[in-house]
Amino acid sequence: TGTTTAMRATNGVVQAADGSALALSEGSFAVADMRPQHAVAETSFRLTGGADNLVSLLQEPLLRSIAAVPLDPAQVKGRADLRINLALPLSVIPDLADFPVTVSGAISDLAVEKAFGREKLEGANLTVAFGRGALNIRGDGRLSGTPAAIELRQTPGAAGELAVLLTLDEAARAKRGLSAGAQLSGPVTLRVGIPLAEGD
Repeated sequence: TGTTTAMRATNGVVQAADGSALALSEGSFAVADMRPQHAVAETSFRLTGGADNLVSLLQEPLLRSIAAVPLDPAQVKGRADLRINLALPLSVIPDLADFPVTVSGAISDLAVEKAFGREKLEGANLTVAFGRGALNIRGDGRLSGTPAAIELRQTPGAAGELAVLLTLDEAARAKRGLSAGAQLSGPVTLRVGIPLAEGD
């Protein structure tokens, strides 16, 4: 009818300024109705690659304003597999902070040196969800060998929080200098909340 358009991209590369890259696949672009008052560009693609490369990409100024990640890529290992969807009205382009983008997926076997002070995060498997400016990351891993539940929540205009839930036995408490002698015995659940910078 001349009022629709569609394209597909089977593979490609998304590269950061430092040369690190993620593989792009399953890409598509479509506008179901090209009339100006109705036109919405539907874009979807999958990004896969190293978690360190994902962190590098998120350091780019354009993306840092949306989802700032205070990590050094050199201290990050693991695999990322994300699906990105963007439904962009062509009549009025929104501000970057209001871009109608959603992200879902997972980061697997994540390791971060000095993730929390001197504590190393290892073997973490996390789910990632981002939409309407709100970021949620949750999953499980090990902090210096201790199993830990992890959740990060950040919303626009509000301070976020990274919460870590640990169950420490006597050996784990002693290792961290938290031993209370005979006054405390058996496993103890500890919740650590780390404030994050206010979202844009």
